[in-house]
Amino acid sequence: MIKNFLKRITGRGFDGGPDAYRRFNYKVLLDNDLLAFCIPSPNPMTFPVLFPYQTPGWFELYTDQRQRHRFVCINQQQYWYRGHFLRTHGEPLGQLMLSIWLKQVATGKSISRHDLAQLGQYLCGQNGDANGSYISAGAAQLKHALQHYEARRHSNKLLAGQTQQYAVLRHKEQLPQCYSIKHFGSQQWLHYTHASRAFTRQYHYYCYPLSEQFYLKIRFAYKANLPAYFHYWHANARAAEHSIMQSVKLHTAD
Repeated sequence: MIKNFLKRITGRGFDGGPDAYRRFNYKVLLDNDLLAFCIPSPNPMTFPVLFPYQTPGWFELYTDQRQRHRFVCINQQQYWYRGHFLRTHGEPLGQLMLSIWLKQVATGKSISRHDLAQLGQYLCGQNGDANGSYISAGAAQLKHALQHYEARRHSNKLLAGQTQQYAVLRHKEQLPQCYSIKHFGSQQWLHYTHASRAFTRQYHYYCYPLSEQFYLKIRFAYKANLPAYFHYWHANARAAEHSIMQSVKLHTAD
């Protein structure tokens, strides 16, 4: 408590984030599979608890499309982080966005139910990852990306006033992606990340193949409105991501 108080006085603390909200339990049926999760939310959400994606015509009726991606949104949440007013002048530090999607593979492509390796190969090809690699080891780490993050994080402390120069760097390049299998309890997920070189945005993905044409995708999107202060709230957001993924349980019919 004293540590948090001192951080608030010096302007290094934050308000908001997932910890500011109560957690609610949800259960949805993905055809014959049951998806359960517990997430922070300002209010309990009401949404369809049945997603019969195998029913002919259902996915096309409810689908959303962004560029070449076709999906149905199961749930989405935004968690804003706010800093000390004297340091940030009212600008939010950043946000963590949680999205849970039911996605369809590209036309002419197919995957296999429960086959994480095949899903990794499919996504690697779809994302145009010439530098990407699929690693089937639970302990695989994104060392390359983390090294870049540390370098940019420390240098960004000196770039807070150079907004014009920094804006030119935003979203111009993507870090190489590395695919791995992550475990949360007995639940396995295909995991990968990507981020801009400037690290104003990071995306962490967890995927699971449900059928030949559909897979479940959970995305955590980190957006740094003030990149120089990303390290103020990054650890809290990562802890929230880990806690949410621990709560996600996919009970398959087979």
